Amino acid sequence: MSQAFNIFCKRSQNRTGTVTINENIDPGVSRDILEALERAVPLRANYRHTEGNSPRVHIKSSLVGTSESVIIENVRLILGTWQSIFFANSRASTHAK
Repeated sequence: MSQAFNIFCKRSQNRTGTVTINENIDPGVSRDILEALERAVPLRANYRHTEGNSPRVHIKSSLVGTSESVIIENVRLILGTWQSIFFANSRASTHAK
């Protein structure tokens, strides 16, 4: 007998927002990801479009992504044992779960 399931899709409609799934047991993980993105996409570089800090925002959202899909089974998100869905605002370099 096949089992029915649904899919939950979290999508950021804000161009500065990114969404990812990662480990959440250690609070250092999210900070490490944000710091690595800051090093990978520095404030000052030879960006070709210069509207505010938009070049950085566009690159970060392209690297991380703006959506995640997760299976829902029995009214629960099916994630790994220690996983959570994270939202990061690339412009403000803040994050929330």
